[in-house]
Amino acid sequence: MTGKSCKQTISIELIPNVCPQDMSHTSRLRWLCRRGMKELDLLLINYLDNIYPSADSSDRQAFEQLLEMADPDLYTLITGKTQTDDPQITRVVEVLRRTLAV
Repeated sequence: MTGKSCKQTISIELIPNVCPQDMSHTSRLRWLCRRGMKELDLLLINYLDNIYPSADSSDRQAFEQLLEMADPDLYTLITGKTQTDDPQITRVVEVLRRTLAV
């Protein structure tokens, strides 16, 4: 053994659509996208990776509010079994629904 450090680093350039100063926030959101339902995991992570980086601040805030919801509530909202009075959350839910149709 030569005494060299075995510490491995990951280049931020290899992670698409992420600024270095946003890493902790993005990591937190990715953790919140992990749900008890695999279907929700895939849907939410897809939004986070492909839509969230270019979303405006109100859509980002609405998405973050969705991530705070319990799985059953989020599922019924996305499937249209329940509605919300918040127009921004409705807008993000509609985008999530459109990604289901693809």
